[in-house]
Amino acid sequence: MKRSILYKILLVSFLVLPSVISGQDAETKYKLAQNYERSGNFEKAENLLNELIEQQPWNYSYFNSLYNIYIKQKKYDEAVGIISQRLTYSPNDPSLYGLMGSVYFMKEMSDSAYFYWDKGIETNPSSISTYRIIANYAIESRALDRALEYLKMGRQLSSDKSIFTLDLANIYSLTLRYKEATLEYCYLLSIKPDQIGLVKTKFNSYSGNKKALDEITETLESYYKENPQPIYLDLIAYCNMLNGNYNAALNFTIEYEKKINGNGASIYSMAQTALRSKAYDAALTGYRYIVDNFPGSNIVPIAKISRVETLRAKLNKNPKNDLWHYAKIIDTVEYKRLSEEYKKIAGEYVNSNIFIQALYSRAEIEFENLRNYRLADSIFTIINLRAPGTEYSAKAFLKRGLIAIYSDNLEQAKTFFDNILLNNKLSADLKAEAYFRKAKIDFWQNYFESALSNLKSASGDLSSAFANDAIELSALISTLKRDSSNLAIYAKSDLFAFQKKYEEAVALLKDLIKRDNLFILKDFALYRLAEVNIYTKSYGEALEYLKELTGKSENGILSDKALLLTAQIYQYGLKDESKAGELYENFLEKYPDSLYLETAIQNLNYIQTKKGKDG
Repeated sequence: MKRSILYKILLVSFLVLPSVISGQDAETKYKLAQNYERSGNFEKAENLLNELIEQQPWNYSYFNSLYNIYIKQKKYDEAVGIISQRLTYSPNDPSLYGLMGSVYFMKEMSDSAYFYWDKGIETNPSSISTYRIIANYAIESRALDRALEYLKMGRQLSSDKSIFTLDLANIYSLTLRYKEATLEYCYLLSIKPDQIGLVKTKFNSYSGNKKALDEITETLESYYKENPQPIYLDLIAYCNMLNGNYNAALNFTIEYEKKINGNGASIYSMAQTALRSKAYDAALTGYRYIVDNFPGSNIVPIAKISRVETLRAKLNKNPKNDLWHYAKIIDTVEYKRLSEEYKKIAGEYVNSNIFIQALYSRAEIEFENLRNYRLADSIFTIINLRAPGTEYSAKAFLKRGLIAIYSDNLEQAKTFFDNILLNNKLSADLKAEAYFRKAKIDFWQNYFESALSNLKSASGDLSSAFANDAIELSALISTLKRDSSNLAIYAKSDLFAFQKKYEEAVALLKDLIKRDNLFILKDFALYRLAEVNIYTKSYGEALEYLKELTGKSENGILSDKALLLTAQIYQYGLKDESKAGELYENFLEKYPDSLYLETAIQNLNYIQTKKGKDG
């Protein structure tokens, strides 16, 4: 009995072991062939793979590897040969006919390619997947018209008439047939309206292509006339928006809202988009329409305040920068009107978030544009009382601190800035500004070590709007604090300039630049004199002071900043954008590592874009 069992075990081992060894040998050969292929030794790889296929003609991995090697070497006849060989084992595999057609297409024998692709369809003409498989081979070969035929044939067989719609639209787009592509998307939406988001994403890819968007929009409008469903109005509005036609976009959005009996949400969204793109008139039309036509909608309060914010944005066309903000001519009548509108909105919505937003915007106008500091401070105080701990409250403390500085109450200003720093939930930018403002007060009061400590905190996040100024002031104090008497004079002039006591500031600064052996401090005094002259619109004098700085070595501590300010004078002050553009280009060439590089690039891009539109 035992001998019988042992005999059987030995017999099985002798039968199985050769196949195991053979399998291990095949795997080793296959890995070796792959290594040869990777190293570019295709001949050795071919030989090994042919041996393997002879042993295992059914193995697809060996076949596919050999096929790819032939294609890489453009051995198309050999590729045809191994496909034909494999077809003897799998005569009903559409992929093999797809491959055969692709090889003939590479050989520039399109009729033969079409013959084999058609044969692939014949393997299983009732299966939808067959049409997709063969169409994919045609697409890969860039035989796009043939691919369209196969996809259309497949769609006719399917009960799901939306099948292949996206594939067809993609091919039409690739061949610049935007009308046909758009009709496919419309057909898809007629069956599956929930795909509107996907279709918008597809159209978004045409952003910046005016010709395509014009054809798409025209096709959509024609389609809507025959199929007056609201979803197409939404799509027409979206395409007009992509094309920068915000007035048309808004009109179609209004029509869309009428059709769906909406509450104005789509109109508000489009108005917001127009506002972000600085299409102020379209945005204003949208907000006004909501207020006039949806009196019961919960969107009305935000539409009201957004309308006033848009009017304010139209007035604030100069850069968001204190220097140029105070140099511009203020239209007090318009700003007073805006202040009153904010006051009215705040009165309407006392118990909502709109109340605080309206109060803050009104106080900003009174502070920044009308310079009515007493009224602004009283409104900011209300915000601190009504919305403690909020970002609006922190911003109000910042503004109250600035007002206190203008009133020469530096200690009170510090208290306001400290209130911000006590709130750990505020943004890093707000805290950076609070630290910077405190540092400036320390600087003006000649507490240089304390100033350095606060400046370190202000520059901790280099992305902060105050990081560059903090670094610059820190460098100045660290370098010159031993010459405390001259540094104190400069600090005093800096305070006067901040408080808009320009005559006092100029007197101190001019005294400084006449002194001997000041070097770095003289450069800072020259730069500050230029800024003060910009405040008073004395652009010629400002340029003279900056010329002294830009005429020095490119390695001067303020050389890059002086050149940037010179360009800004031409852009914003003298309105000579051509000269400003030249100076920005000069800046980019001279100072590619400057802290102010991003500002120069943005300003230059603005000038070039505007020039392109005007041209």
